[in-house]
Amino acid sequence: AFAQNNGGLNFIPNKGQIADRNYNPRPDVLFQVEGKGVYIRENGLTFVLTNIEEAQHEAHEKAEEIEHSEEGLGYKSELDWTMDFLDKETIKTHQLSMTFLNANPNIEVQQIEKSADYLNYYLPQCQDGILGVHTYNQVEIQNLFKGINVNYYGSSIDGLKYDIHVAPKANPNQIKCKWTGANNVSVQTDGRLLIETQIGDVNESLPKVYQLINEDTVTISANYSVKKLKDNAFVVSYILEKYNSNYELLIDPWVTNYGGEGPERANDVAANEETVIMVGSTASVTAIFEDGFSEILGGLKDMFVAKFSSTGERIWGTYYGGAGYDIG
Repeated sequence: AFAQNNGGLNFIPNKGQIADRNYNPRPDVLFQVEGKGVYIRENGLTFVLTNIEEAQHEAHEKAEEIEHSEEGLGYKSELDWTMDFLDKETIKTHQLSMTFLNANPNIEVQQIEKSADYLNYYLPQCQDGILGVHTYNQVEIQNLFKGINVNYYGSSIDGLKYDIHVAPKANPNQIKCKWTGANNVSVQTDGRLLIETQIGDVNESLPKVYQLINEDTVTISANYSVKKLKDNAFVVSYILEKYNSNYELLIDPWVTNYGGEGPERANDVAANEETVIMVGSTASVTAIFEDGFSEILGGLKDMFVAKFSSTGERIWGTYYGGAGYDIG
């Protein structure tokens, strides 16, 4: 069966169907974000990145070159040549993990907005079948630290988001995030966090931090701090201005897995305090366009441009390209 929740991200609970490459169970994984290569663990997130975008680009360039040569003329279409060359490319995957350091091992998990439909799994690690797996639109990890909860949610358009809720009198300095699998983690001039890997980059926006006091929204200035460890891991923490600890504090960073059903790659990001602009390439026919210049994928792959608010809401998105293979 197919599970879908009103355009929101589908969080699939791990009932034993998630395993490593050797088909060993991964009980530390609580949820998979459907179609996004993102996994929620008891104490953090894991991103599985791939170079399929680059492999497709290389295959397409070789196909264009040979299609018009003596060897290829009239023998195969450009698409057929592309698929032949893609079969010869090396597809790589890379694991990037973010772990909340010194988190409480006795967390409580709340699953929110259960789907009516469900998924069935018949895989090497569950050959007898794992049936009736409903998905959820939100996941809340309660008591991750003393007085601190994390709420995961998002949409296929805006990507994964998470809010950190700090209860009155709780200490936000407990929150430290260890990144492993990155070549480098750095704070950019626009305040966002750039996590670089051998396959691709992940951007985490400058967090919006605020309090609701007497029906007013009070914004708290916040920045990232990065410390490199000897094992080539990086610890990220928040630097916050003084705030009223008698009220709840909300920390709202966002990291987007923007795109649809096909492969995407974000090649550059620019941001200020109000907006984020992302450019890249896509082969998806859905979840890209909104109030933009072109609403239809023009070729095998198009450039895309998307604009987001500082809190991760998409303002507009557009395709840009012709009938061939375009990269932004």
